[in-house]
Amino acid sequence: MNMMKKLTLILLCLACVGAWAQKRCSGTAYIRVPSTWLDMKVHDGLEENKIPASMYNPESDYYIVNLATVTSGLSGNFVVYTYNSEFSNIDMPGVWGISDIVYDGIVKGRPDGFSYDGIPCPGEGNVVYVDKNEMTGGTYIGSVPSHAKHLYVLIPDEREWLSGSLMIHYKTSSGEKDTLMGVEPDMCGWFSMVFEDAPIEAYMYLKNNPAMQIGLNGLSDEGKVNSIKLNQLFDAFGTDKLYFMPDQDDWLDGGASQGWYTMDPGVPENGDISRCSFSLAAIIYDTDKSVNPLFTEDAVDLPSQGGVASCVGVRQGMVLEDLGPDNKPQFNPKSIWGSACFGNEESFKTLFNYTPGRNEVQCYDMPFSHYGKDPRWAFNSDSMVVNNLKGGFSPLEYSTDAGVVTLDIDGVPTLAGPLPAARTKRPAAGPPSNNAEEVLGMPLDYYCKTPRLADG
Repeated sequence: MNMMKKLTLILLCLACVGAWAQKRCSGTAYIRVPSTWLDMKVHDGLEENKIPASMYNPESDYYIVNLATVTSGLSGNFVVYTYNSEFSNIDMPGVWGISDIVYDGIVKGRPDGFSYDGIPCPGEGNVVYVDKNEMTGGTYIGSVPSHAKHLYVLIPDEREWLSGSLMIHYKTSSGEKDTLMGVEPDMCGWFSMVFEDAPIEAYMYLKNNPAMQIGLNGLSDEGKVNSIKLNQLFDAFGTDKLYFMPDQDDWLDGGASQGWYTMDPGVPENGDISRCSFSLAAIIYDTDKSVNPLFTEDAVDLPSQGGVASCVGVRQGMVLEDLGPDNKPQFNPKSIWGSACFGNEESFKTLFNYTPGRNEVQCYDMPFSHYGKDPRWAFNSDSMVVNNLKGGFSPLEYSTDAGVVTLDIDGVPTLAGPLPAARTKRPAAGPPSNNAEEVLGMPLDYYCKTPRLADG
């Protein structure tokens, strides 16, 4: 009798397990995928289904998917993913619903070749929203839409605004905060910020000059700026994305919108409002190892032998921490490396000052750009192209004596003499070893990665 009871219980448990395993995936999924995805598929652990374009709703920017029609009905979970033609079939460039996988990460293995947690099916009559979690970079899954609010700001096309990073000061119910705004790499000159909840008030300012501020009226504000009541603006426009152009010269509609838009304004036909790059006039003290031993790659033991030791890589402490009165680096006489690499202060100054017979002086418009999401403007010699050669910094190697400039030395205009030897074209030596992390305890922000070239 006891045996029969046990057998009955076992059979009942097996029936429970079978009923659970056969749970039908149903409900509606609102799915917003990255713009880089070429298509979208849903997999429930047993089979995959490509989501047709007809399920995309442009008004809401979501795919509206009836899960009962795109799953086998034999699982209570699903994942969303895409294949990318740049990868083989065993690569999944985008996957949602996988443990510890970011919104647009890469997962090795076919969808039926790895275990996954998946996104729980909401059930008949219920909905689930699947979107990017803008606060963490992972996946947002919820029964209501993500509440993230996006603010995009186009910096004014003025030298002062191009000289630094953009900060935002904002106030919420829990307090006030100052944060560095991010850079949108695919939107030239646009900075961005994502809020979990729209701030009550906000204004933008330059990190290196807090007195330069942008408020509700953009550059039209005089004196103290009018704070932007972002929560009211997002509600009034009925959107989760706002684009602000504070410079009225950029406005596309004659001022009707006062610079505020709910869609990316793009570039107007009558002009270019992009801020992809800008150039600053630079003074280059050009030289060559034939006239200045500081630039030789060959080690020389003693300065008395005509040169100094070859110093390749990162050497800490060679210069003083502060710039000098002329805004140029200062030689550190107490540094062992300073003496070893430069010999003495007089020799060191040939790097940044006109020295007859050692260098020549020319002007150069140096292009600065944003790289990736870094908010700082930077010059990247790795991407430079000079005379069809990419990489390396040699803007003057093809110049002539006519490019030599007049300098104001001690108040006296002086024609810095030309030095053709400074323009000697040499093979690129390639990047030296990068031991910055070992020496400084952190990697360098930017470091030359140009490959060694036969001709440079």
